[in-house]
Amino acid sequence: MVYEDIYDAKNACEHLSGFNVLGRYLIVLYYQPNKVTKKVSLQKKQEELEEMKRKFGITEEDLKK
Repeated sequence: MVYEDIYDAKNACEHLSGFNVLGRYLIVLYYQPNKVTKKVSLQKKQEELEEMKRKFGITEEDLKK
């Protein structure tokens, strides 16, 4: 669910987190787009690192030395 008003979002976080629905508990969090972007950037950087390792023939054994 998306709230336009920050006070409604805060109220939902405070009152709905931990609420039991059909035997399952809700976890209500704020959406933080910066964290999502960081994860994507981190994944992209990890892929670039793996590509560089392949390109230059670096193995995990080389990194342990």
